[in-house]
Amino acid sequence: MKNLRKLHYVRNLFLIVFACIMAGCADDLKNPIPTVEINPGFATSGYAKISAVSQNESDTYKAVYSRQYGISRDLTMLLTVSEEALSAFNAANGTTYKMLPAEYYTMPASVKFDVKSKNADFEVVVKSKQLYKSAGSVQNASQYALPIRAIAEKSEGVDEDESANTVILHIDMAAATVTTTVPSAPVNLFFVEESTAKETKTMEANLNFTGIDASAISLTVDKNASLLSDPQYKLLPEANYSLGQVKLDGTKKLAADIEFNAKNLTEEFIYVLPCYFKSSTVDYAVAQNEPVYYLLNITGVQVSIEDAVDEEGEFVLKGAYSLSTPVKGAVTVSANSVLPEELTINMVYDPSLIAAYNATEKTNYKTLPSADLIKITNGKINAGSKGVDIAYEIDITGLKLSDFYLVPLVLVKEDMEVGEVIGSEVIYLEVAKSLVGTYDLTVITNERTRNVTNRIFHAKDCRRAIEWENVLDKAQYGFGGDGEWYAVLFSVTDEDMPGQANCKKIEIYTFLEALKAYGGSNDVKDNKSYYNMETGEIYIDCYVYESWLDKDLKATYSFKLPK
Repeated sequence: MKNLRKLHYVRNLFLIVFACIMAGCADDLKNPIPTVEINPGFATSGYAKISAVSQNESDTYKAVYSRQYGISRDLTMLLTVSEEALSAFNAANGTTYKMLPAEYYTMPASVKFDVKSKNADFEVVVKSKQLYKSAGSVQNASQYALPIRAIAEKSEGVDEDESANTVILHIDMAAATVTTTVPSAPVNLFFVEESTAKETKTMEANLNFTGIDASAISLTVDKNASLLSDPQYKLLPEANYSLGQVKLDGTKKLAADIEFNAKNLTEEFIYVLPCYFKSSTVDYAVAQNEPVYYLLNITGVQVSIEDAVDEEGEFVLKGAYSLSTPVKGAVTVSANSVLPEELTINMVYDPSLIAAYNATEKTNYKTLPSADLIKITNGKINAGSKGVDIAYEIDITGLKLSDFYLVPLVLVKEDMEVGEVIGSEVIYLEVAKSLVGTYDLTVITNERTRNVTNRIFHAKDCRRAIEWENVLDKAQYGFGGDGEWYAVLFSVTDEDMPGQANCKKIEIYTFLEALKAYGGSNDVKDNKSYYNMETGEIYIDCYVYESWLDKDLKATYSFKLPK
């Protein structure tokens, strides 16, 4: 009896649920789920500008036209020009834009949204130069607008919101402009008195258009420039300069050479040449609020060592590194003027300066075992020239790998026939028999890192030098284990690598992070890394305990010298 009541209860419950389901279906039949309407519209509905330049043959505007809903269906929209829309816009905004004539633009007659596509962008091409010529001025050309209204080819299921599907494209016409590059300070030239030398400077300008007739632009001198009111300045005589022809440099840049000489000029004045670009046609505007000033200074001979010191006057170390071949390079010595006669430039190695440098800079550079390891090829600044490269060659064969040496090269001013040395008379070379360089990298096994780099750098130059300061007195080199921030710092030891002829063991101090022995969280196990002294190969082979993942991961890389 009890079971019978239970079956009766279950049957009634089933009938109730079935009745509810049928009632819901009936409601669906009476009120089916509505179809979502496609809602196309312009990203800049209402108003946008077409940027055009008067001398461009054409300018292109990309109209961004998109939809958010109904992407499961395709849709074709007809692009029409609506004078009614332009009139309404003018009335609402107090503007007087005129309809852009059809001969001055092109655009598609329609656009199509493909299935699953949210965009049906299109381009409007304005024939800028033709419009400008017809209008007669930039201002007149800027009175035109193109009113576009998009209409669905089939309106069923489309939300054709008029405001969203209408855009007024205003022609924002700009003048074709030559914009002079004006330096932040006057351009100084230095000549030795009675010099017959010549020097050339180039004046430049940028264009906001293409297709310029460069012959319509020329250089001119402003003989009433404001700088000339200062009594120390005097206008450069016409005999001392020659203005070159303006030429097109690339597609959107102009350049013109100016040749200078110092014939019959004296130290009494600083001679000024204030220059402008000018246009012979109203079609090209020149944007230049002040002249480019060229200052001719008559002076004695002054020479300097390039890149010996920085802007604050601090010595700059010039790196000179090699692994097996002699270190070769050059020091550039420059004069302040094109010289009328040759000038002797000699440099010498002076090891007596090393101790003072180490004391001042708190460094510990070593001195080369012998001055005979350095060969300097001295030279002359030739007449008509402004500089010379003094070549040097340093034999590193007997140097210990990764020891750093300081090589001071001193300019011997007593050997110069005339003139004085400006700035530092010495440049310091940092010399090392070093593995630093770019290698051919082969990643053999890589269970963790993603971006091993092929550049070996000095450990002291790593990006985390401050954070890893406690290993920099041990580590010699590094490379990026996962970009250069997550670096691997290592050194080549004096210990032979068992089973590998002519190879030395490599000790690792950081692998992505510092190792536990140096205050970090990672570790290196089963390290079989070595440096091959015969071939120059750096072979990294170890397991890395990765604290982030809490597991040991294999890493095997080969760095070989490029052929």
